[in-house]
Amino acid sequence: MGTAKKIVLIIGIIAIALVLFSAINYFNKPTNEESLNVVVADNNVQQGSSHPYAVKVIYDGFWYSKAGEPSTLQEQSTQGRHTFDLDCAAWDKVYVLVEKNDDSTENMTVQLLKNGEVVAENSTTNAGGQITINYQS
Repeated sequence: MGTAKKIVLIIGIIAIALVLFSAINYFNKPTNEESLNVVVADNNVQQGSSHPYAVKVIYDGFWYSKAGEPSTLQEQSTQGRHTFDLDCAAWDKVYVLVEKNDDSTENMTVQLLKNGEVVAENSTTNAGGQITINYQS
């Protein structure tokens, strides 16, 4: 086999190897969700979240809410106890307004959760009462 054929053969093998390594790297890349995972000292994997905030309303009556990042508030009107996720990033300022839509003097509690932990909480027993929470970590 001539020198030119050997060089072409070696270049071909290198090209095939590069294509294989590129394909392996592409298909084994973590997704954005997987790349947010955190491994802590005890080797437990903590799932990260791109939307870590949620609002928990503890009240059996009728209520209305506006919540989220101040320029893009989510609104809802419902009855009973609910927890709902907010479309906010961890660094966003969060605004929550919940008001009773009835004349009940029963206690209404509103909690702002970040990654499942309560970071702000307020309550009212006023008929038609409102709770406002402004939070930024």
